[in-house]
Amino acid sequence: IQVVEGENPEVLSGSIYKVGVGAFDVGSRRVNNVIDALSKVYRWSFTPGKVPTFSTKFLKTSIYNRSVSLGELVPHRVVGDILPPITSLEKLRMALWDPSRDNNNITPWKIKGRDRITVCGGIPLVFGFKMV
Repeated sequence: IQVVEGENPEVLSGSIYKVGVGAFDVGSRRVNNVIDALSKVYRWSFTPGKVPTFSTKFLKTSIYNRSVSLGELVPHRVVGDILPPITSLEKLRMALWDPSRDNNNITPWKIKGRDRITVCGGIPLVFGFKMV
């Protein structure tokens, strides 16, 4: 991040995390709204006397991992639509055998007694950063 004017206040120290939209498509398939999009964790960090930093990382849900592995957005339950539409066979498979029904349970948690943040997605993930 480029500081355009002035300096960071000395009291501005630490990181802020935001979970938001990361991608609408993988391969030729896509979702048509932000609720169903694959998620990313966004981080802005501030250290007194240093240039602020910004970074992002996809939430590695099971749907994200399988989609990236296959090179195509895998069929899963969505609020809107997946385009091109899911076939009847894919709907059947999803209903009977697919345990990955949730794409973005995207709540960051600070767990008591831990100095890390857990971001709950398809499987809880622990990122190695400390709360400031």
